[in-house]
Order: sequence, then C-alpha cells, then structure tokens
Amino acid sequence: MLYVRDVFTLVFVGACALALGLVARFGASWLRRGLLLFLAAFSCCYALYDIRDDLLHLQSWSGGTDADALARATFIPAIVWGVAWGLLSIALVLVTLRRIAMSAQPAPAAM
Repeated sequence: MLYVRDVFTLVFVGACALALGLVARFGASWLRRGLLLFLAAFSCCYALYDIRDDLLHLQSWSGGTDADALARATFIPAIVWGVAWGLLSIALVLVTLRRIAMSAQPAPAAM
C-alpha cells in the first residue's frame, strides 16, 4: 500500500486480487487453466515488449536498464544482453506452449 497514489488504484488492485482469489478457489478447472494461460502469455509478451522498448528505442533510452548495468559489469554491450534475453524468452515461451498443448491432449485409450 506504500506505492498506491490514489484510491482508484487501491480499489482496482483489491478487486482484481479478490476476483483472482475467487476464481482460484471456486472457478471451474477450464476457467482457472485459461486464466492462468492468459496471464502467463500476457506477462511473456510484455517482457518481450519491455526488452525491445528499453534497447531498440535509443532516442528515448535513459541508460538505466538492467542490460546497461550488466554491460558496465561485463563489458558485453547492452544490446547483446537484450537480444539474448529476448531469444531466451521466446524459446521458453515456445517450450512452455508446447508442453501445455501436449498436456491438454487426452491420453490414448487402453486396449
């Protein structure tokens, strides 16, 4: 609550937490799985957007990114860190989606 600057934010976050808690406790299995998949995919997409925004928009770059800190510590350019993180993120998303897709298929019937 220390970072909340207005009442709307406090109410919105509280309502979202309550809704997610109710779905987790009382929601159908397909609803919980679908909501979890949506939140995970959205989070992955936002992480890729953030990497792109931090490293590829140099005119608005502030020099205060994690990649910049690693570049100063390792002498590997920040863009290399950003591209590596982006490729790793894409690979992990693809592996995760494949595992989700495989686990969603029904098991073969025993004869």
